[in-house]
Amino acid sequence: MKTLRFLPVALFVALGILQAQTPTPTPTPGNWTSNGTSLNWGTASNWSTANIPDTNAEIAVFNNSDTAKAINVDGNYTINKLQFSSANYTLSNNTLTINQNVSDTTYNGILNNTANAQIINSNITIANSQGNFTTITSSASGGSITMNGNLAASTATNFSAGAGSLITVNGIISGAGIVRFGSNPTGATTIAGSGTASNSGAVQFSQGMVNLNRVGALSGSNYVMDGAATINLGADGAFGSANTFRVTNASASMNTNGKDFTLGAFDLDANSTMNLGAGDSNLVFANSSAQTWSGTAFAITGFTPGVDSIRFGTSALGLTADQLGTITLDGFAAQIDSSGFLVAVPEPATVLGGLFCTGALLLRLRRTKSA
Repeated sequence: MKTLRFLPVALFVALGILQAQTPTPTPTPGNWTSNGTSLNWGTASNWSTANIPDTNAEIAVFNNSDTAKAINVDGNYTINKLQFSSANYTLSNNTLTINQNVSDTTYNGILNNTANAQIINSNITIANSQGNFTTITSSASGGSITMNGNLAASTATNFSAGAGSLITVNGIISGAGIVRFGSNPTGATTIAGSGTASNSGAVQFSQGMVNLNRVGALSGSNYVMDGAATINLGADGAFGSANTFRVTNASASMNTNGKDFTLGAFDLDANSTMNLGAGDSNLVFANSSAQTWSGTAFAITGFTPGVDSIRFGTSALGLTADQLGTITLDGFAAQIDSSGFLVAVPEPATVLGGLFCTGALLLRLRRTKSA
């Protein structure tokens, strides 16, 4: 009787193990054929399987080699993957949800593996039943993906532009998932268009070029440069939330290009560089003295006194003495004034003035000696 008493429990455990070991089914591809009487997504004869891709067990593959096609997404559809394998396509209207049921951590939810330009005017929602990253990839040199609709990153979303490729997001990014930029070093992701992002997860700059070309391009609970990524600012206020900005990789860099931003505390956990470029950059960080910096060098170049400004907090307590010792402004040591602004020591203008005076004095002494 004791054995029978534990049988239901043992059976339940066994069933749980079997369920955990059940392999994830392979999604079924549906190839676009353009054989229908319209270019509507919802026309079954437009697909090779005569089955409309509308579940997360199905892949929508656009590989018809005909001329460019303008596809009408005539309803809201959920699919496993959106793939472009030939020609130029434009998808418009409604919402496509990429809801993956695979466990691959680098799975391409949207893939352009051609050298062509693909345009997505439909809204996109990213979801992943396995909880892993869903990647938006343009892999071929010269290829591109332009997303003019809004992007809801409900789960972790990665942008990956291959060498010589470009991903452009003109819509508004929202959602609680992590947003990561992990492109090839010569690939680029550009956030342009208009509208203020409301994504609330972490933002990771891991590799490649990231061009932030509009006000409020990104929001986020925090920002971290954890790889060989380069941020290029093309608009004031590109960071839409004033949260912590952290650098953890020595190959990370930022070009402010004369643009302004306001962020939370700055945390330097790896040596880093920032180039202010032409124009006036007015950069504001919150008081960062409570952050434990493990980086030993923060080199800021292109700093012009009286034109550019960099501020930590609102007083001389915005940085500790050790933190201040890691910062250089065009090679000069930095101090922080009573309002939290960085000042080069000595200021470049002072050095130039001193050199001029010294030169003039030496010239006068030389003439006096000659006389």
